[in-house]
Amino acid sequence: MQLSNGLIWRGIFLVLMGLLCLFNPELSVATLVTILGIMALIVGGFILLTEYRRKQLTDTYSYRIMEGVFNVIVGLILVANPVGTAAVLLTLLGILLLLMGILQLYGSAQQPKGHPAKTLMLAGGLLTAILGVLIISDPFGSAAALIILIGIGLLISGGVTIWLGLRLRE
Repeated sequence: MQLSNGLIWRGIFLVLMGLLCLFNPELSVATLVTILGIMALIVGGFILLTEYRRKQLTDTYSYRIMEGVFNVIVGLILVANPVGTAAVLLTLLGILLLLMGILQLYGSAQQPKGHPAKTLMLAGGLLTAILGVLIISDPFGSAAALIILIGIGLLISGGVTIWLGLRLRE
C-alpha cells in the first residue's frame, strides 16, 4: 500500500511538472537555469569553505580556490539573469552544432564516391547544421520547444506511474 501511494504521488508530481513545461516553457527554462545557478553557488561555497578549513597549501590549493570562485561567479550570473544566460548558452550550443554540421559535411565530401558512410555523413551534417542555425536564430524558442517535448515525456511518465500505483493497490 505504501509503495502504491508513493508511486501515485510521484506520478502526480510528474504530471504537474509536465503541465508546467507544456503551458509555461519559458518559466521552466528560467527555473532550470536558476536551479543550476543555485547548485553552482552551493558547490563553489563548499569548495571555498573546505579549502579555508584545510589551510594547507598543497599543489591543488590554488586550483581548488579558483574552482570555487569560478563556481560562485557562474552561479551568481545564472541566478541574476537566468533568461539572458539561457539565451547565450543556447546560442553557443547553436554555434557548436553549426560548426559540427559543417565539419560533417566536409568529412562527407572527403569520402570517395560510393562509400557507405558518405550519404549518412551528408545527411547528418545537413541536419546538424540546420539545427544549429535554428537554435542560433531563436535560442529561447528552441529551448521552449525542447521543454515542451520534455513536458510531453513527463506527462506520459506520470500517467504510467499513476497507473502502476493504482494497479498495485488492487
